[in-house]
Amino acid sequence: MDFNELKNELQNAQYAALSDSAAADALNAINIPTQQAIKTHSIKKYLVLVDKLVPIEESLLPAAKNASRALMLFEEFDIREPAVEAKLDSILADLKTALLVDATDEAIIKAMGSTLISRAHEINLGHVEAWHIEEARK
Repeated sequence: MDFNELKNELQNAQYAALSDSAAADALNAINIPTQQAIKTHSIKKYLVLVDKLVPIEESLLPAAKNASRALMLFEEFDIREPAVEAKLDSILADLKTALLVDATDEAIIKAMGSTLISRAHEINLGHVEAWHIEEARK
């Protein structure tokens, strides 16, 4: 626990009127949207479940070949990197144009890159307990 970081965070007005327990709960609440890498196996699993992986892999269309190659080469698509996100968007758009996936598939795959984290996680505090708040406020 980085008590200096916690002390700095507790200077924010939203914590001033909160009890130690309530402040800890606020910091641990999983409510901040963030992006995460999309594991290639998650994309493949989804495409298998909707019966679209084999048609993509067996298609001779350039969009399908490009997608199949990318799914083979990448372990994950880290969409926090602009170039990687742009490439994934391009692959999905091309597959959609080729009628190999639809808008729902595209949205589901892109949603795999979204998650929620806590403020404590965001600022690398780990799990915060009420006693941490009490100590930091001293």
